[in-house]
Parts: sequence; structure tokens; C-alpha cells
Amino acid sequence: MTLRQRARFAQLHGNHEEAEKLYQALIAEDCLPEDVGNFGALLNQQGRFKEAILLYEKHLKKWPKNLQILCNAANVSIKGKDQKKAISFLEKALKSHPKAFQPIRQLSRILLINQNEQNAVALLETFCERNPEQGLAWLELGVVLCQLNVTEKALKAFEHGSKALPEHSGLIANRLTLLKDLNHIEEAEKLYKSISLEKKSDPNILGAWAGILMRRQKIEEAIEILNPLSNRKPDNASHWINLSACQKAIKCNLASQKSLKKGLRYCPNNEDLEQALAQSFSETGNASKAIKLLKKHINLNKVMKDTHIFNLQFIGAGTGLISSEELSKIAKCWEEKSLKEGVGPLWPDRLRKSSTNRKLRIGYISSDFCNHPVARFLLQILQSHNKDSYEIIAFSCGPYKDKMTELISKSCTEWHDLSSANDMELARIIADLRIDVLIELGGYTGLSRLRSLIYKPAPVQLSYLGYFAPTYLECMDGWIGDKELFGSLNTIDQDENLVLVDGGYMSFKPLNLPILERGNGEKIRFGTFNNSRKINAETISLFCNILNEVPNSELVVKSITFVEKEEQERIKNLFIQAGLQSNKLTILDWVSGTESHMALYKWVDIALDPIPYGGATTTAEALWMGVPVITHAGKGMAGRLSSSL
Repeated sequence: MTLRQRARFAQLHGNHEEAEKLYQALIAEDCLPEDVGNFGALLNQQGRFKEAILLYEKHLKKWPKNLQILCNAANVSIKGKDQKKAISFLEKALKSHPKAFQPIRQLSRILLINQNEQNAVALLETFCERNPEQGLAWLELGVVLCQLNVTEKALKAFEHGSKALPEHSGLIANRLTLLKDLNHIEEAEKLYKSISLEKKSDPNILGAWAGILMRRQKIEEAIEILNPLSNRKPDNASHWINLSACQKAIKCNLASQKSLKKGLRYCPNNEDLEQALAQSFSETGNASKAIKLLKKHINLNKVMKDTHIFNLQFIGAGTGLISSEELSKIAKCWEEKSLKEGVGPLWPDRLRKSSTNRKLRIGYISSDFCNHPVARFLLQILQSHNKDSYEIIAFSCGPYKDKMTELISKSCTEWHDLSSANDMELARIIADLRIDVLIELGGYTGLSRLRSLIYKPAPVQLSYLGYFAPTYLECMDGWIGDKELFGSLNTIDQDENLVLVDGGYMSFKPLNLPILERGNGEKIRFGTFNNSRKINAETISLFCNILNEVPNSELVVKSITFVEKEEQERIKNLFIQAGLQSNKLTILDWVSGTESHMALYKWVDIALDPIPYGGATTTAEALWMGVPVITHAGKGMAGRLSSSL
């Protein structure tokens, strides 16, 4: 075995001390550039950055144009926090090798680290235009554009890259994902069908295809892919997140939580996994654990992800475990940092037409114009608008379409499907359509496009219906509610420009409901059909006290999460542990379809509302089916939804 082979063997087997002696001997004799690179990598691996840089600088005198040594030297300089020296090495590399992609990639990443995104993109675009055959350069450009949410241009970059590298799985997977994100589902399916059977088994492509199946609501098919894929590539957090989302979509919340916990064993401290787990804790009634996990990542000095902001606001406001003062501070900080990324208010750059002698243009923006409580409550309002005085414009931003979508769209003057538009594009379109009053229906929920409103695309922007608390954003001009709903707001929430609607702010008229045939049981049957995440210790204690006070009574509980027998058992055990006799508790299975669900109210004589976050849809449904509801008028909007109804 030669000296070079012995040095390499020792390095590969972790014998650093022996490898260093051999490399020193080798370099003292007559070394090759690869020996310098390997020795430098050894020093780099041990964190000896200054020694590695001195080694590279010494041998660059001998090989001043060697690409690998120059790039290695730049890499070590970055790790040693000397970006100026790194840039110097890379500029020398580019001067000697103008067609080399490696120094361009490293230089663009330095620019991104320093938040100089525009120059990073310009650098990559120029290189790609001059070297269109460099497929990996197009891939890098596409990835950077994705990070900046410039999706259309990113897709074109990936398409250019595929011309140079048609079989590259990374390019194919990214194209599939972006086509899905842009709602070009048919095109995505066509691309998937065109690739070879061998490529279809690639983990990246499998993951992208699972995402498309999720968008098509083929959840079971997606799970069939994601289950083995998560175990095959356990260090890929996105697989666990998507698997968990699929399990949640089929109402298996406990299975979803287990997937997230398993993912965190392989990807510890992954923020996206922890965010999803916090949401899962909240869904299964463990709000304190959720808040603890969320607070771990609060950092107002950096740009926090929208999902983190939304989780903090939703769970914090819903449980009361984060004060309004803190939620307001977090929201305003997010808004301020988001504005710096954007272009400022959009509507003032358009000349407004006088509102005299023309119809007022009212816009509604939501990702829930489908079979969702927001759409069901909104439909009556849209149908009742005076079309002689108002033009009603709907901005649909959600991926799901159904019969309710059709009913909503027919109730509007204009319908715009903007599900594939990014936040800035969405704001620009709204501004160009010259909306007078824009009503945002999602707040800090799910797929809400609240960020778009930060850029102020309309002169008057109001928050309504889909969220149970203030947004605390300066861009919002008012929060719509009623006197009862706003009857116990704290001082901070009262400052949110309240807009009062007389006689209640919700309107409800369900379709095709059954006429109930009630049983003639002798027992008084109390019941709650709220989501099990609202059945917390406080609610259970209250309900048990009521059952104990009323002779010959029982409790009927149903939840959308009762698909899982394990979840049924969890809730049952919580009531029994609180002192309720098991023969006084009935757990109803989940049933599909609105009509079947509503028919189950025949088992309930009196509905009980949970605390502190009461029902809205469930309360309206119970009242419609002739079942009286007893509620506690609690604190904030979340605690008074039922008392408002």
C-alpha cells in the first residue's frame, strides 16, 4: 500500500492522528492537489479552520488555478466565519473557470446567508443564461426562487434544468411539487406518467407524488406511499409531516401525533415537526404541552415562519395560555418584518373612482369556500346582499372545490380562483381590482392568506367570521362582531376597532336536514358534539357536576375525531377519572355526511357547551335541530360564540 493509500485509509477509518502524520509526510515529498484537498478536509473535520486555510494558501502558490483547492478554501473560510476571504477565493476560481458551477453555488449561498437574495438570484440567472447546459445550476436557481416564493419563475428554472438533465430526480420532484402548488394538477399527473417506472420509485419523486395525491384528496393512496417512505427515509422531516397531515385528514389524530413523535426521534429539534406536534397536542386537548413547544421557538429578532405565528395566535387565543398583550406584540412584529420584505401599501398607488353613483365593491377572501363552517355561515349573507348597491367579489384561495363552492360562486358578482398566487401576487390582483372593502375570513387558521392583507391591497380591510380573536394587525381596520360577542373583551382586545352588527353576527341555514324522531327514554340526555380538543379538564369537571346534580341523567358525547377507537377510549377514561359512572356515558361513533351527523341529535335532549372555547357550528346545528343549548358566557370572543347565537 502506497503512502497516499495509507493516509486515505486512516482518514476514512477515523484514525485522524495517523492520517495527519501520513499526509504531512506525503506533502513533504511530492504531493498532488487531491492530497492537499484531503488533508484540508481532515483539518476542517476537526474544526481547525485556520490551519486548513494556511495549507490551502501555501499550495495555491503552486497551483493558483486549481478549482478544488480554491472551492475547499472558500468552504473552510465560511466555516471559520471569514466571508471576505471566502469571496476572494471564489472570485479567483470564477476568473480561472468561468463555466464552473461550484464557485457560483458557493457565492450565491454566501449572498443568501447575508439576506442579499436579489444579488444571489441575479448571479445564478446570469450563469444559467450563459451556460444553459448546466442542469444543476438551473436546479440551484429554482430552489432559491422557491425559497423566495417566486414559484412561476422557479418552475421555469426546473424545466430548463430538465432539458439538460432529463432523468435528474431532484428536478422532476421539484417540478411535480411546484405544479401541485400552482394548482396545475393535470400537468403534474401528465409529467408523472411520462417518467420511467424506475424513476417513480425514487424517494424524492414518491414524496412529490404523495403531495399531489393529497391535493386530489386521495388521502388513503397518499398514506400507502408515505407510510413506507417515512421509514425508508426517516431523516426527511417532510415525509413525517405529510404522513401526519394525511392521518389527521382522515380524523386519526392520535395516529397523526405518533407519526410526528416518531419523526422527531429521527429529526430532533426540527422546527416544522415541532410546530406540527404543537398543533397536534392542541387538537388532542393538551394545550399546555402545545404552548410549551411553541414558546421554545419564539424569537422576535428574526423572521418567524407564518405557520409558527399562526399556531401561536390560534392556540394561544383559544386556550388563554398566552396573554393578549404578548399575542399583540408577536403579531405586530410579524407584520413589521413582513412589510420590510414587501413593497408597502398597494392600494394608494391607484387613482380611486368616486363612490358616488356607482356600486360599492365588497371583496371576500377565504381558503374555505367549500363544505366548511365559514362557507356555510357566509352563504346566507352573500345571497342577501343588495346587488343593486353592491358588487360582491370572492377571492378563493383554497385547494378544495365542491357543491358549496358552486353555491358561493353563484352568489357573487365576480369569482376569482387565486389558489396558486403567492401573497404578493394576491395582494396585487386585489389592488388592481379596486376593491372598496375587503373582508378577510380566515385570521390565523390553516390556509388563510392573512399575509397578503399586510400589504394593504384595499382601503378598508375587516376581519370577520372564520377566526375567534383579534388579528392585532395595523393593516386591519376593524373586527366584526356583536354586542354579546364582544361583551367581555380585555382592555387590549377592546382597542381593535370593533364593528358591531345588531342582532347577532352569524347567519345559519343548513341544507337537506332530517326531521328527528326522538326516542322516549326516561333519562335526561345531556350531550356535546364538539371537537374532542375542546373537552378539557375544566369542561369535564363542569359536565360531571351537572350529571351528578341531575338525577336519572346521562351524557352523550360525539366528536369528529371519534374515527379512532383509541380517541374514544381516551375521552371515556377522562370522564371516568373525573368521577362519572361509565353507565352514565355514551360515546357515539363518527358518521360521514351532514344528514347522518344531524340525525344523531335524536339522542340529545339538552346540549352542553364546552369551556373556555365554546361551540359555533355545533351550537347552531343543535338549535336548528330543536335541541336547547346551555352555555357559559365566558371571556373573549371564543368564550361567547354560543351566547351570541
